[in-house]
Amino acid sequence: MPRSFFTGFFEVLRFLDYKAVKLTMLISLITIIVGDVIYRRT
Repeated sequence: MPRSFFTGFFEVLRFLDYKAVKLTMLISLITIIVGDVIYRRT
């Protein structure tokens, strides 16, 4: 594979990593809320 592909790939990874932090926090928050609702229903 060409070097330019790897550099572009790492740029995308760095960009995704920045967004993934917020996304992970959001997903974990939703998971806690949903899990709490399911836990209370059972």
